[in-house]
Amino acid sequence: MGSERSRTRAVDGLLVPEARFPAEVVLERHVHEGPIVCVMLAGSFDHVGDRHTRDCTPGTVLIEPAGDPH
Repeated sequence: MGSERSRTRAVDGLLVPEARFPAEVVLERHVHEGPIVCVMLAGSFDHVGDRHTRDCTPGTVLIEPAGDPH
C-alpha cells in the first residue's frame, strides 16, 4: 500500500507489522479484516475515517475496529 519498507512478525498469534511510508504519500481508502492498534513511533499522518479525522503524531495510539473504512 505504498510502504517503502515493511515487515511483519508473529508474536503469540498476534501479527505485529512495521511499515514506513514516504512523506506526502496518500493511501487509497481501505479497510482491514481484523482490528488495528497503531502506535506512531516517528513521523506523522492524518487518519481520515467515516466518523472522525485524527492527527497521528509520535506517541499516538490509534485503535480501529475491524472493517472500519478509512
